[in-house]
Formats: sequence, structure tokens, C-alpha cells
Amino acid sequence: FKLELEKPFKNKNSFSISSYCIIIALVSVWNIIIGLFNLFGVLYPINNLCSKQSESHSLINSTWK
Repeated sequence: FKLELEKPFKNKNSFSISSYCIIIALVSVWNIIIGLFNLFGVLYPINNLCSKQSESHSLINSTWK
């Protein structure tokens, strides 16, 4: 009777551990994807800002000249 009780618990534990690992893997992959998007999302506006600033600086310089 004890063995019969212990078996389902062991199965539940192994199942929960495997599902937990899958969830962690999915979360880590999702975080990597979000991180990549954030990198691109941060880099592109910075590049745009820098190019716009250089354009505005050249405009200011041309107007001052």
C-alpha cells in the first residue's frame, strides 16, 4: 500500500520538474528574444537621433555662417 502511494507522488515530482525545466527554457528563450528586440529598439532610435543631431548641427552651422 505504501509503495502504491509513493509511486504517483514520484511521477508527479518528475512531471513537475520536467514542466518546470520547459517553462524555464521558454522564459529564457523569450528573455533572449526580448533582449534582442530591445537592443535593436534601443540602437535604431539612437542612430536616428545621432544622425538627426548631426543634421541639425550642420543646419545651425550653415545658418551661423
